[in-house]
Amino acid sequence: MKLKQNERPLKMINLKSLVSVGAILFALSACNTTGTTTLANGNTVPTHYGYPDVNFDIRNVPENESLYPGVVDAIMIPKNQNGAGVVLLASCTGIQQWNQEDLKNFTKELTQKGYTVAVPNYNSGTRPDVRPWNCGRHKALQDMRLVKDVYDATNALANIPGVDSNRIFTIGQSLGAQIGSLAVGKMYVQFAKKNNWGPIPRAVIGLYGGCQYGGGTRVFLAPPSGLNGINRPVLWMSGADDRYYQNNGCSKRTEAEVMKVLPDSKFIVYKDATHCFDCKQLDGFANKREGHTYYYNKTVTKQSRDEIFNFMEKFK
Repeated sequence: MKLKQNERPLKMINLKSLVSVGAILFALSACNTTGTTTLANGNTVPTHYGYPDVNFDIRNVPENESLYPGVVDAIMIPKNQNGAGVVLLASCTGIQQWNQEDLKNFTKELTQKGYTVAVPNYNSGTRPDVRPWNCGRHKALQDMRLVKDVYDATNALANIPGVDSNRIFTIGQSLGAQIGSLAVGKMYVQFAKKNNWGPIPRAVIGLYGGCQYGGGTRVFLAPPSGLNGINRPVLWMSGADDRYYQNNGCSKRTEAEVMKVLPDSKFIVYKDATHCFDCKQLDGFANKREGHTYYYNKTVTKQSRDEIFNFMEKFK
């Protein structure tokens, strides 16, 4: 089945209305729409959940970093690989002019350390690239399409020579953190394995990604005992002044259970840090929808990057 460009995907099923993992897996299969899509570059790619899978360009990191190419829908391969891969997941707007340079610089930091990096864009190809994107509760894409993006990336990384499929991590900003953690929830992991989507991420790193929406009506990072409980270690970082996401943060029960079952995990709240504390391009941006202002914090950004690299180094 080939979907038309303006065809809308099916809405996400209310998981709270389902009583078993088996029922959920059946529902996830039922709401999938498959086929192929021909992209503008002439490539034909599979379609899942209403939109085409991510199609990555493979690029080698140049020795002269002033010539560092764009990273949108790219896999960046450093000269001196360390064996690990990273899926870098943007915030809810996907990759736009107001965050593209920051994401490129983040990718540079990772490749300088030897990580091979995949940077999927939620808005590519025939996907909608208009408000509200995937922000808030009314997302342009259903959760499973975004989760499939994660596995498109892990699968592509695993096929790069020099990348160990057991050492692929996700690093997500805001929504990217939420989708990264959702992707390693046990029912999604079971579904991904059943359908051979790609390697399960070894661990998940989240930057200012609230664990839930609406007082728990939408949970992204669930305790391991939950129906979609997380089953990979997490490094979860947020800012104390990020009022919107702190109000939707991980409960103490969730943190305690994650730390007990997945002791390599770590939760950090940075003092004097807002949402998007590492977003240099968005310094001073007033988010009216969420009711707060982003401020770039150089010190906290450096501390969070150190935590990220130390965390990933534990898994060899």
